Amino acid sequence: MIAYVAQDQDFNYDGVTFVTEGTLDPRGFQGVEGVRTYFEKVHVNIVLDTTESDERIAALQKGVEARCPIHNLMHAANVDITATWTRK
Repeated sequence: MIAYVAQDQDFNYDGVTFVTEGTLDPRGFQGVEGVRTYFEKVHVNIVLDTTESDERIAALQKGVEARCPIHNLMHAANVDITATWTRK
């Protein structure tokens, strides 16, 4: 999704690295009734190899989060999703 939004925003970058961490209660997928089978929390650390400004990175983040199907699926499922976007 970053590639699509970056193209639409004329955002220049040479690469991107993702580190994703999540927390879930394994009792859910073990079949315990009433326990969610999906993540409770997810944190994504995104590092862009770019010379773009902090404001442009924030605009890219906003665009990606608005259009990303996975982000929006987790948001709709009330997963506590956070992201940190930085430059390399």
